[in-house]
Amino acid sequence: ADRFKLCDPVAHNLALQAMTLNAQLLSHLHTRFELVSAPLHANAVCPPQQISILQSQSAIAIPEAKLPKSQHLPRSWDVTSDSIAAWLATCWKADRLFLLKSTDLPGDVLADQPDSNTAHQQRSHFVRDLTQRGLVDHAFAMFSQTIPSLTWCNLRDWPAELRSF
Repeated sequence: ADRFKLCDPVAHNLALQAMTLNAQLLSHLHTRFELVSAPLHANAVCPPQQISILQSQSAIAIPEAKLPKSQHLPRSWDVTSDSIAAWLATCWKADRLFLLKSTDLPGDVLADQPDSNTAHQQRSHFVRDLTQRGLVDHAFAMFSQTIPSLTWCNLRDWPAELRSF
């Protein structure tokens, strides 16, 4: 965005278009992935063994049409695909979010969590650690708070081990 002097909304919309292309690519690479744009579509189309891949632009437009402007997804570089997925999972009241990444979840991240904290505190600390390492964006912690289960999947090592936190 800086190199081409793009304002945040333009850069955000271009990134969403790129995400849509990536989602289409994933749906063709493996039969386990199914393109969806709404939770009803996901429930109707995807058997339990499949993973819903969001068509981001249309998926965002659906809840935003029903929400006040103050609850719309922010258009900034603090909000990347991780936060977009978490925001949508929260809007849809999803019970799990798969983070499809291009790297393994560092083993020391889970090991470094304090034992004396509650599960909620441990997860907050864990997400903060992921943010500091640049593995999720700055808005992810806010948008992922109410999602019951988060699962990390390294797509470069597919079929990969899925790590839940």
